[in-house]
Amino acid sequence: MTVRERVISLKAVSWAAKSMSWTSGRIQDVTDFANLFRKSVECYRNCNSERKGDDDGF
Repeated sequence: MTVRERVISLKAVSWAAKSMSWTSGRIQDVTDFANLFRKSVECYRNCNSERKGDDDGF
């Protein structure tokens, strides 16, 4: 895992945690959090692949 990948995953976790707190007030189920994390990473990758050459991340 490169430094950039670590930064991306940390940002994705942060985003997922914020999203979860907005929707439910607290993380109730680890599985829900894992699913949300996976979706946020997929979304990030999709957005990144659409904007080739954009290296700013979030």
